Amino acid sequence: MRRLLLFPLLVAGCLTPAAGDAPPAAARHLDEPLPPVVYDEPADWTYDPIGKRDPFRSWVSLLPDDGGGGDDHLLTPLQRFDLDQLCVTGVAMGEQPLALVATPDGEGHPVRVGGHMGRNWGRVESIRDTEVLVVEEYRDPIEGSLLRNEVPLALGACSPDAEMPY
Repeated sequence: MRRLLLFPLLVAGCLTPAAGDAPPAAARHLDEPLPPVVYDEPADWTYDPIGKRDPFRSWVSLLPDDGGGGDDHLLTPLQRFDLDQLCVTGVAMGEQPLALVATPDGEGHPVRVGGHMGRNWGRVESIRDTEVLVVEEYRDPIEGSLLRNEVPLALGACSPDAEMPY
């Protein structure tokens, strides 16, 4: 019983600060005056925006509709797949060369120069006897310059598990 009476007294004695203790650091700094604010002289320069990107313009700029890439346009069956999923299975040379391109679902589709294939609105630039050259054009989102990505699709270079339309 005697221990129970001493415990509250010990705890109460630990919580009260001693007479010689210094006040907390935050309390000491409240009494001190703040240092005076010194303003620097204004800089002798101006912002020159020539040759720089507009910082308030979106990184992804919307291109004007030039007949391709909009939601209003219908996609061809070859535009529903990436270029690496498509397989050139045949080429017919003549005045207007024609290539037969297979999709992953096993369907074959004819394509001519100027036709579109791939999800990035790739355009068939040339059809040769061993390959079809597809060019994807897009704008650099930072600089706004037009970039060309030439993708050659070799005749018969298909993945082993691809279904052939014949």
